[in-house]
Amino acid sequence: MPDSGGRLSIDGLVRAIGRYDRIALAVLGMAVVIIAAARFVRIRSQLGDAEVHWGMNVQLGVTFSGALVLIVTTVAAYLALAR
Repeated sequence: MPDSGGRLSIDGLVRAIGRYDRIALAVLGMAVVIIAAARFVRIRSQLGDAEVHWGMNVQLGVTFSGALVLIVTTVAAYLALAR
């Protein structure tokens, strides 16, 4: 919905995104739990080995953590400014 300045209204955008944000965050949370459980099982099975195991996908873990921090920060800022 354009306002008098011809720009899209932020309220229209928030309503459009707000329909799916809870579902997206729930799915993201479930994905984090599944990934963490899989990594836990893999690392636990490697603890008793005498062989040295190098960390796998460290960059992926750091990138994923950074993305989660960005998402949480954005949602927290939105909630703080929405009131």
